[in-house]
Amino acid sequence: MRRSGRPSALTTPASPTAPATLARRRGRPRLTLRGRLTTLFALGTALLVLSMCLLLVAFQSRNSDQLVTKGLRQRIDRIVESFRSGGDKLPATEIYAQVFTQFGTVKDLSSAIGADEYLLTPSQQRFVFQSGSLQFDRSIPALGGHARLLAEPRSIDGTAVVIVVGSSLVPEAQSRRRLLLTLAVAAPALVMLLGLAGWWIAGAALRPVRRMTDEAAAISHADTGIRLPLPAGTDEIAHLGSTLNAMLDRLESSFRRERAFVDDASHELRTPLAILRGELELGLLHPGDAAETRRMLTASIDEVDRLSRLADDLLVLARAGSDRSTEVAPPIDLLAACERVVNRLRPALRPELDVSVEGRACSSQIRPDQFERALTNLMANGNRFAAQRIEIHVTTKDATATVAVADDGQGFPPGLLERAFERFTVGNAARTRAPGGGTGIGLAIVKAIMERHGGTVSATNGPTGGAVVALSLPLVAPEIAAPALDRSASVAAPVPAMAAADHSVTARISSP
Repeated sequence: MRRSGRPSALTTPASPTAPATLARRRGRPRLTLRGRLTTLFALGTALLVLSMCLLLVAFQSRNSDQLVTKGLRQRIDRIVESFRSGGDKLPATEIYAQVFTQFGTVKDLSSAIGADEYLLTPSQQRFVFQSGSLQFDRSIPALGGHARLLAEPRSIDGTAVVIVVGSSLVPEAQSRRRLLLTLAVAAPALVMLLGLAGWWIAGAALRPVRRMTDEAAAISHADTGIRLPLPAGTDEIAHLGSTLNAMLDRLESSFRRERAFVDDASHELRTPLAILRGELELGLLHPGDAAETRRMLTASIDEVDRLSRLADDLLVLARAGSDRSTEVAPPIDLLAACERVVNRLRPALRPELDVSVEGRACSSQIRPDQFERALTNLMANGNRFAAQRIEIHVTTKDATATVAVADDGQGFPPGLLERAFERFTVGNAARTRAPGGGTGIGLAIVKAIMERHGGTVSATNGPTGGAVVALSLPLVAPEIAAPALDRSASVAAPVPAMAAADHSVTARISSP
């Protein structure tokens, strides 16, 4: 299992009062999500109800006006029929009507109209004869106040007349007032009821969130296996719960990896400290023995060096774990950097090893000290496990530069390749106190350096059985072939372990 990340999200239980504390920090109280949803729902409902009320009042007013006008026109039709049927008077049912001839004289009028009262002025009569119809509202005491008059030209027995009828608008006004009063009482009640329904619906919808919040508050570093309860269905809340549970899985995995990292680091530190203490105690038992004291001091210095290297490696891993951003560095020549590392490490390598560097000059953005540290770790592995040969091959393909380190040893043990770059991943014999024994974090450091500079690292066993570790970095410029730097006066083809690499023309630099 991979172990990385920080356990901080699991080690601090969530506080139920966190939202209130956050609101106080912001300087003003805030509604809960349920309260905000209900408020928005109530405001939307109020706007909708108000719009519907206005539309209803407008429709009722228009409908009333149309009904009044239709009734007035029907009364005019009945008056015409009454005159045409032989009568010369208005029907007795007409309480407010007046008939004018084309000369402006009154032909007949209702009893509610005075003898000297004219419903139309001469200009209005002419307008009716010319335009065909006239409708207007005015105050008429005989009709109770506000009323409407309709005048239309008609022909009775070949004589052109203007018939004027009037109707009170008081009933329509009263009906409109009753409607407004009803809406004024019913609309707020409807908004309140719908707001309460919205409050209940929001609470029901957010109930799974509340359950997840309560469960999240119970999660701590002592019990990281708790997961949030998921509601039925595939809605947004269920998706949120699944996402949070996946995050908790990753955090738990990170916590376990960090705990395993601390355990492994403690194990690695405890052994050299125990040896160092034992050597010092032996020195105290033989204070006068110069040879024993010298041997004790030499062994102690070796263990201190081992502790120093281990502390440096742990610091590199810790910094790599805390900074996941890609580092921007000036471009360097990878082939020249490989030369420098080989030349620097050659005195420390086993004398029987033949180390060579092959490839083409190419540039990539990586800090020189970081690249040299990664290559040094790979060379240290080759120094421990190679039989007679270590080969470094620099190739380019598309926009990627690859630095592959191959040895002719036994390669990675079965089952170790997929875990080769995990921290403290070592073979069975690697934790011995034999000279050159590793701690299992060298390849993990290589991976951290590559990821920090936007690169990748892979490990395989070559066709001949030896290990091949390849560092891949993006190129920063088109490939430029380097001039021949053949120090051994010979050009060598790629070794079998590198057969899958780019077969370009190469210059070989062999170490002395």
